[in-house]
Amino acid sequence: MREILELRIPEDLARQYLPRDIGETIGDLVLVRKVVVEPGDAVFGVIRETELALKRKGQFLLTSVRQYRHYSKQELDSAELLTLVIDPMFEPAGEQCGTLYDDSEACPLCLAPRRQASDLRLDLRAIPKSKSAAVSIARNELVFKDELCQAISRAALSGIEFRPVLHCKPPVRRAAPLVWWQPWLTSHPVPASAQTKFGTSIFADECQQDEYRCPNGPVVGLQLLSELYLTRAEWDGSDFVRTREYIGVRRGLLNPYQIVAVSQRARMIIESTRPKGIAFEVAHLVS
Repeated sequence: MREILELRIPEDLARQYLPRDIGETIGDLVLVRKVVVEPGDAVFGVIRETELALKRKGQFLLTSVRQYRHYSKQELDSAELLTLVIDPMFEPAGEQCGTLYDDSEACPLCLAPRRQASDLRLDLRAIPKSKSAAVSIARNELVFKDELCQAISRAALSGIEFRPVLHCKPPVRRAAPLVWWQPWLTSHPVPASAQTKFGTSIFADECQQDEYRCPNGPVVGLQLLSELYLTRAEWDGSDFVRTREYIGVRRGLLNPYQIVAVSQRARMIIESTRPKGIAFEVAHLVS
């Protein structure tokens, strides 16, 4: 596995702390330095030390960090479970389109989990039509295209069912074809093991306690920082599973969400549809 980090730094700070030949300056009105590195690179070490030094002063160097993990075919083929990565994002969120939620059973601190109390309503025009799957800006609302759902249903993959996604405004004349469905996981949630790293940033080990970790348990951090490690004894063998833990934050339209993993069989079925917007990372089953 090869891990790549795409870092973005305001150009004025990049000029102050980094050589000019490191990274690429992008943007028109607002200039940003895009730096692509691997965790073992010397440049990454410089950026890490600078970020931590500024953090102690209440300042920040990085505006965004994206992690990419690249695997060989053998690595992907030998994995028992794989984390499902869906990048395409759209707005507005379901709550803005009439989707109802119930917070009566949510933790009073992290406000998770949040129960969906109605069919998912979205502006179907906003979902990227060229993609096979996408997620709303709320982060807890996944949608699959009809062709993908049909392939999963024909293969009788376990641990998942599909619920209709309704358009936020009923059509005036006739119903439009239903092409998007909400995947609804029915399998037993699997707890992540201690090897899984959650936190606020790639420097989580050096930083103080993650303020997004809920002392009551549901939310374990802002984001996933490592590969996913799941407890083998808790997996019921389903093709689609989700973590017991939630990541993220309840803020405005944002919601904590569970991480989804799939079996090797599910991966093969999904890939047979030549999906767009879906990737896989190796997940590990441990004792």
